[in-house]
Amino acid sequence: MKSTWLHRHSRQALIVFCNGWGMDYRPFRHLEADRCDVLMLWDYRQMTPVADIVALAGQYAEIYLVGWSMGVWAGQRMFSPVREHFQAAIAVNGTLCPIHDRFGIPEATIAGTLRNFSEVSRDKLYLRMCRDRQGRPIFQENLPARSLAGQKEELRALLQECDCRPGKVCTPMSWWPTRMPSCRPPTSCSSGRPPIPVSSAAAIFRFTCGRVGMPFSPRRCGPGLSPRVRVESGPVIFHPDKNEVARRLKRSLATYDDNAVVQERIGARLVDLLGTCPELRFSRVLEVGCRTGLMTEKLCRRFPVETLYLNDLVAEFCDRARQRTEAAVAAAPRLLPGDIEATALPDDLDLIVSSSTLQWLRDYAGVFARFADALRAGGYLVFSFFGDGTLREIRELTGRGLQYPGLEELRGLLEGRFTVLGSESRCDELMFAEPRQVLRHLQATGVGGLGRYRWTPAGLRRFEQDYRRLFGSTRGVRLSYVSHLVAARKIGGERA
Repeated sequence: MKSTWLHRHSRQALIVFCNGWGMDYRPFRHLEADRCDVLMLWDYRQMTPVADIVALAGQYAEIYLVGWSMGVWAGQRMFSPVREHFQAAIAVNGTLCPIHDRFGIPEATIAGTLRNFSEVSRDKLYLRMCRDRQGRPIFQENLPARSLAGQKEELRALLQECDCRPGKVCTPMSWWPTRMPSCRPPTSCSSGRPPIPVSSAAAIFRFTCGRVGMPFSPRRCGPGLSPRVRVESGPVIFHPDKNEVARRLKRSLATYDDNAVVQERIGARLVDLLGTCPELRFSRVLEVGCRTGLMTEKLCRRFPVETLYLNDLVAEFCDRARQRTEAAVAAAPRLLPGDIEATALPDDLDLIVSSSTLQWLRDYAGVFARFADALRAGGYLVFSFFGDGTLREIRELTGRGLQYPGLEELRGLLEGRFTVLGSESRCDELMFAEPRQVLRHLQATGVGGLGRYRWTPAGLRRFEQDYRRLFGSTRGVRLSYVSHLVAARKIGGERA
């Protein structure tokens, strides 16, 4: 553990600031504290507190603990035994389980970062931390003076030490105070904006120039205001606005077939997976998210289908898929347009199939239960969905994107109703001549990922420059898709 006094002027209040992984004092040294001394702790390779809080308690009328990112866990770990000496503890963008598949950063992600950490990946990390046009020059002038080896050693130590199993978490401190420290600075600066774009924790500092665009939400917390803390019983999954999804998809109707390269590949692979099922004839089939029928046509030409139900959020897609497949099925396809989470489902189905659609759902457990009710005993559920890592280039540069469900999460939700026959993951990379073609591709397929993102001329130029620098090669610039495919069978017997 290392420490640095950012401010030490024998003031009445002290702030102990536990920094994030890979950081040191440099990104914060240009900040001022009006009426507080500030002690910063960083580098968690050895979790031994250098600050003797008991001794400091005799020197200060008030002591506050602030943890940012990994510093929330580190502060808890170090100071929980002496928490009575702190007037308040403020958590910023961190949890007590920072490396955790449900309540933090997935362990596999941390392990991958450790394995692939380099000058290039560190540059990407710093870019994600500071995307703001005004704050980026300040941050670049004050980069942490940390070696790659030291940062990797620290991350390796955190990977070993961050243990959230029962009995491993310290007695909790009272994070998220109901009032601000008395050293609260003015609420605005010369730019007319909040002095720092974070929640209440950042109000301890006042900027001398501009602001640092750390990855926080710009929300101030005044006296008597308690930040809202949501307790989840399971994985937290971002749910996009389905009206916005439908709007983007409908706009892509005329361009979808020519641009949905990855979706067509995945659909073809799903049809191949169906070929491994014991039964190769499906009397009653429901496709969820049929789009223009790219996969539907392959399915109906390969397997005998008597009755086909077509669903899509956009009714025009259902009609396009019907036109494409009506000659390949025994009876005219039946259309079920609308949100699959609210649409009435036919019963006694042999197969429910869905390609690159289920990531838009809100209630996965509820939808899987409805699918099980609609399938006959022994019926099949075969689907694919986009996973974490999809459009990661866009997310790294803009900070905008979906949080995708995990493969193991969805496999777990199938238990009890289905037997999982197999699953696989794949990564597809598309290459484009230049970054603007990436944006056109997203618009042409309706995939989105940016929502109603507002581009400025300067912002678009910066996006293109960063995209070429970080994701470009002699072949052009890449865009990544990660897909998970699952084949399952309903429990309860087989058709004779």
